[in-house]
Amino acid sequence: MLKLLMDPIVFLFAGGSLALLAAIYAGAYWLTRHYRAAEWTAIRLAFIASWLSLFVWTVDVVRAISVSERSTAILGIVEIPFVGVPLAVVVFVVAWAAVMVVLSLRASAARSRPRRWWLVVAWAIVVATGALSAAYAWSEHLQNRARIETSPDSLRELSARWWTSHDAGVLDALAGNERTPPDVLSALARHKQSQVRYDVAKNPSTPGPVLEQLYAEDRNRYALAVNPSVPEAMLRRLAEDADHLVRFNLASNPSVPRDLLDRLMADPSETVATAARRASRTRDGSTR
Repeated sequence: MLKLLMDPIVFLFAGGSLALLAAIYAGAYWLTRHYRAAEWTAIRLAFIASWLSLFVWTVDVVRAISVSERSTAILGIVEIPFVGVPLAVVVFVVAWAAVMVVLSLRASAARSRPRRWWLVVAWAIVVATGALSAAYAWSEHLQNRARIETSPDSLRELSARWWTSHDAGVLDALAGNERTPPDVLSALARHKQSQVRYDVAKNPSTPGPVLEQLYAEDRNRYALAVNPSVPEAMLRRLAEDADHLVRFNLASNPSVPRDLLDRLMADPSETVATAARRASRTRDGSTR
């Protein structure tokens, strides 16, 4: 990771973001150092918490890049200024509100307590943050359950919940679970969220008539091309698709008939032909 930090681009994005935010906060800290009111104390402490959050984010991003084997992993460095800095601003607001609430509870004299309207704002931020955190945790719990649940009845019950119908993440997880009942997958195939329909198209448990329905939507063909349960007639239609990425995905589908794979090996797109040749070698090796 230290070697990666020597890269000029990484150093510019990582060090530059940290240095810029540190300079802004240091200047603001110095200008407000003589103000003793609780609001200003909270602001100065929030400066520190905000910068530390950006530092932790930067370290995590650089570590992820250093251990990644993808050639494009270095592009993740843009997350530091474009995701880490906005996140640091959010941390600043939440940290300020939390410190304000703590100071109001600990203040022994009326003079040292935060002003009433500042305190109202701080409490509103703390309550909203707590509510959002609880909603996020509940959503993550339901998404995990939708991914690993094996009982069709439990999945059907989960799909009928009010929360599920308003949470795209849970719907995506349901659509991708191979144990999700056919009637639920059929309903999800008509959902307004395109990602949900895409996940249904990719699910091997999706009924044939539903796959045919999803075929009408161009984006879903990328998912249908890798679905091993797609009927052979549809596989042959996908092999004629004008989009070479659909044919590229199809080349890796283990259900593609041998004659169709041979045709893909002669595809005009070299990318598709190479993928088909790779799939052919894999099949030949597995049959020996």
